[in-house]
Amino acid sequence: MKKLNFKGKSIKKELVVITSVVVFLVGALLTGLSIFAIKNATTQALIKSVKEASELASNKVTMTIDNYKTLAADIQAYNTVFKPTKADIKKYAETLSKSYVVEDIQVLDKNGISVIDGKSYANNNAFVQSKSQGSFLSDPIVDGENAYFDLAVYSPECSVLIKLPYSTFGDIIAEVKMGNTGSTYILNNKGAKVAHNDFSLVLNQQNNLEDVKKDPKLYKTVAALETRMANGESDFGFYTWKGDGKFGSYNSIEGTNGWSINVTALTSEFMAQVKTSIIQLSVVGIIALLIAVFLMLRIANRIVIPISQILGAIEEMEKGNLQFDVDIAKDNEIGKMSHSVKHLGVVFQQMISDISNVLGEIARGNLTVKSNAEYVGDFKEIHDSMEQIVEKFNETVGNIKVSAEQVASGSNQVSSGAQALSQGTTQQAASIMDLSVIIKEIADKNKVNAEDAKVANDLSKKSGEDVMAGNEYMKEMMEAMEEITNKSGEIGKIIKTIDDIAFQTNILALNAAVEAARAGTAGKGFAVVADEVRNLAQKSAEAAKNTTQLIEDSINAVEKGTRIADNTAKALSSIVEKVVQVNERITKIAEASAEQTDSVNQVTVSVDQISAVVQTNSATSEESAAASEELNGQAEILKDLVSYFKISMNNDGGVTESYEEKYDYSDEPVDISQMGGKY
Repeated sequence: MKKLNFKGKSIKKELVVITSVVVFLVGALLTGLSIFAIKNATTQALIKSVKEASELASNKVTMTIDNYKTLAADIQAYNTVFKPTKADIKKYAETLSKSYVVEDIQVLDKNGISVIDGKSYANNNAFVQSKSQGSFLSDPIVDGENAYFDLAVYSPECSVLIKLPYSTFGDIIAEVKMGNTGSTYILNNKGAKVAHNDFSLVLNQQNNLEDVKKDPKLYKTVAALETRMANGESDFGFYTWKGDGKFGSYNSIEGTNGWSINVTALTSEFMAQVKTSIIQLSVVGIIALLIAVFLMLRIANRIVIPISQILGAIEEMEKGNLQFDVDIAKDNEIGKMSHSVKHLGVVFQQMISDISNVLGEIARGNLTVKSNAEYVGDFKEIHDSMEQIVEKFNETVGNIKVSAEQVASGSNQVSSGAQALSQGTTQQAASIMDLSVIIKEIADKNKVNAEDAKVANDLSKKSGEDVMAGNEYMKEMMEAMEEITNKSGEIGKIIKTIDDIAFQTNILALNAAVEAARAGTAGKGFAVVADEVRNLAQKSAEAAKNTTQLIEDSINAVEKGTRIADNTAKALSSIVEKVVQVNERITKIAEASAEQTDSVNQVTVSVDQISAVVQTNSATSEESAAASEELNGQAEILKDLVSYFKISMNNDGGVTESYEEKYDYSDEPVDISQMGGKY
């Protein structure tokens, strides 16, 4: 036996790596939290300081503006209370200009005319705006290389216009400065510079809100901040100006026309201490990590060396080598682990030897073998499993032996039945073939009948259509006869009128003859005319009578024709009804013939399918017969194979005997290699 050492990945490295990672993560977390706390505290303090400075500057500008408004109010009060002369007002204004350090003070009447110098300031923007707002402070007015502000305070009787120098607000922003890089500036509500440490920006009316349209990349962040300033917001924000990070706190200025002040400085100046703290914390973290790794190496060596020997032994066991020695003289968990691994190797050797013996006997066909080794604990399940394997082999092989005999007997019967089934299915297939031919002939005849029924149906439909047309013509003739009857009645009325006229004419002619007789010789000519008129009246009456008789005969003939046409129409209607019924019957016959043809076609398909199935069954029965013959041969081979095993079985008297003794089979083992390559 040899001493073994573990070879492979070292737990020592894992312990060191894990410890290093844990220390690194903890250190990084603590360092990150410390850096965050320092940065956050610094940022909050910075924001607070800058906001206070911004509010202070805003309030100072507002107070300055209020002071000058108070100055204007004093001048208005002086003018109202004391009613001074022009000279007094001028002297008073000059005195106040020196006291308050302003460039000029003008007192204006309601039309904007100065009572001091007599000039008109009616178009002055500050004065115009003050009329609606009460007071107004203008944006810086550039005058060459200088700039000033106009402050107008309006009153209907006395308005005051004060000209403030640029230094009024320039000095305020110059006093407010954060650190060495800080600056302060004022914007109007359009983003233009009102006051700035760089006076040239005020003179040029520099406006980042306009410049961002020309160079968005350079002015983007500062324009966003100054947009909020122009909107009158008050807040703190970071931005970038020409590659430098800056911060600013901005506030709106009360009393102005939308002015806003911003106190700003470079971020790097105020975050320098934060960077120094980050570097210091990082150095401390790296030193702590190195110390932790060194200590962990010392501790890992004391743990890993014994464990590596045990792991080496376990690796040999994995390779199947149980001839090893491991002995660690330590009275702790590692020493106990060493003893357990060594004992486990001995137990494995015993069990493997016993399992090899049992399996070898089973391989030689001896199923009466018994296990002789002692199996403890969970290993006892291996012993029980081997006993069950041997017992199941005995039982299974015995049952296979009996089943082989039964399979051989049954396969003979199956073979005979399969042969008979094959013959029957062959005869059945022939009968089905004949039946299929007969049904096909019936289907052909039904198809011809269906086609004839369809033709008859078409002819019947056309006949019905013709009869319907004749019926329509008869209806039209009835309507014409009725119209003739109506017209004849109207002619009779006219003839009667003519008859009445002839009667009246005859009476008139008679009266004329009487009058002519009375007139004597003078009335002879008139008597001749009266006689002719009477003759004409008689002829008209006779003609009307003859015409009336003819019309009555025509009316009688028309009425007779109408009755005949009516009867004919009724007969035609009856014929139409019968033709419709016949047409419906023929249609049903045609539909029934078509359905019968479809049914016969389906029967033909079904018979074809049955014929195919019967032919398949016939082929299958022949294959089954062949398979049963093969099965019979396999059963004989199976009996020979089973006889190879030596097994035991309890008889009725409780004595163990082999299957060979019980069934009087030959004890000579079977050579499997001589039983055919396919086995």
